[in-house]
Amino acid sequence: MTENREVEALPGIGFDEILWDNDCSALLEVIIDEIDKIERYLTQTEITSCVDGCFLNANPLYAVPVLVSCLNSRQNADRIIFWLTSCLRENLCQTFKDSIRPNTDDFLHQSYVQFVSSLMFIREKASNVTTKVNAIHSSSNSLAVIENTFCSAICNCLRYVYDLVTSEKDVDLRVISLLVAKSRTVVVQDSTLLHYIVRWLCSQEESPVWDRIAQRVFTDESVGSRDAEALITAVALCASSAKDLMRCFGFTIRRNSVIRRVCCTKLFLQRVCDPATVLLVAQYLHTAATPEIFLQTIEELHVNDCLNLKKRCFGFTIRRNPVIRRVCCTKLFLQRVCDPATVRFVAEYLHTAAFPEIYLQTIEAVVSVWSDPAHVRYVAVEQQMHLTRVVLALGRWINELKIPNAWQKLFDLAIQGVEQRLANPDAVIRQSGMFVGETFSMWMGGERLEFEFQNDNWLDEMQGIRDGKVDEDKNPITVVQLEPVLDAVDMQMPTSSSSAVNSQPIDSDDEEDFKAYDVPESERSVETVSMISTYFQSINFEITNSQL
Repeated sequence: MTENREVEALPGIGFDEILWDNDCSALLEVIIDEIDKIERYLTQTEITSCVDGCFLNANPLYAVPVLVSCLNSRQNADRIIFWLTSCLRENLCQTFKDSIRPNTDDFLHQSYVQFVSSLMFIREKASNVTTKVNAIHSSSNSLAVIENTFCSAICNCLRYVYDLVTSEKDVDLRVISLLVAKSRTVVVQDSTLLHYIVRWLCSQEESPVWDRIAQRVFTDESVGSRDAEALITAVALCASSAKDLMRCFGFTIRRNSVIRRVCCTKLFLQRVCDPATVLLVAQYLHTAATPEIFLQTIEELHVNDCLNLKKRCFGFTIRRNPVIRRVCCTKLFLQRVCDPATVRFVAEYLHTAAFPEIYLQTIEAVVSVWSDPAHVRYVAVEQQMHLTRVVLALGRWINELKIPNAWQKLFDLAIQGVEQRLANPDAVIRQSGMFVGETFSMWMGGERLEFEFQNDNWLDEMQGIRDGKVDEDKNPITVVQLEPVLDAVDMQMPTSSSSAVNSQPIDSDDEEDFKAYDVPESERSVETVSMISTYFQSINFEITNSQL
């Protein structure tokens, strides 16, 4: 009899003892465990007013973890879902507002962390339990109410934060940031809670205060690196414009390595993104990133088929942006060994977007290096093949640009490189010189130089570049075996396809990157035909006179 009276009195005691700031989780857990006995001694009206009232008045900070943990049991699962829905609907907004109070101690903060974690499992646990019981309260209806409660509560809380910041009061957004980071897995209708929050924040009026709040929420350093990277990736995919990314991240990319990794590497090189996403991320980088970060990102974009990407990313900005000009006109051509496809699409991009003067300066610089005797004599063969590709890829567009007297200087420079290569014993180097000489004389007009070529893959590739009919499915021509690329499951970037085994990585501006090699004694003994120099001087003289 004594036990029965204690059970009967329990709801009334609980109703009086449950205070907002007190941890009532132990008391609520007892009520859940004893609900079957309580129902035998109380009327439905008393249960509604006392038992349900305990959960209705409880702080979700303490009630939600208890209720979610008890959803593991089939017994009374429908009533637990009802209590959970009622508690969140009535009090979630206030709990969020309480979480932003400054000077929160570590113990209370840990309670909020547990609370946020419990919120993330509501849908999963509720769905799993109610599929096994004949629920009185509809699970789908309850989950819909909970999802709507999430959205309204977080928006009201953020408005409250805005008012506090405007009033120059301190706020602590660690809990809200953690909730937002985890919200990417919370389903709201056909989307996620994170997507809803991003769209809502970006729809607010232009204000430095809203910018500060959004950037504080999305870039909080207290969030673990794994959650932070997933959050930033999801936000970037949710954004509809570069303006949205500026609101969410601002200039934080300059000091935040996670944002930099996502926006500069992950979205461009490790995902197949929507073209609109590529465009807006590129615009954001152009606006917010430092020139050094922007430069590094551009350099990494030379891998794979990126012609459309570069057009979307850079457009005609190359005409006024020295960073893009330096990379596209100098670094990718003269300081790296790029994939042949990269050479072609960068050349086409320059032809499309750069001023004719910039284009002419670029090819003059390339031909000057290509014709340098030291380059021909000492630079590795793969680097010479790369520069020959550049010369041909750039040269094929010269006539379309209609630059006056462009060929006069170019041919004078190129003929020196042709002469140097004809005396070289290496077949690839020698054939490169003959082909460029014949091709340039054809593009220039007038008398055409003709040579006898050895049919091989390198000749086929040069002819394809000259004619603009390179087979995209062909593998790049290499003179040494390439390094194996990493497996797809490895998150590191694969080794560049142009890197040769046991060679120094070609990845900086230093001339020392390209190893010089010594000419063997057997090669030095090859005699140069003395008539070569006189022959080309006479040809050059005749071509010059034919143009005058």
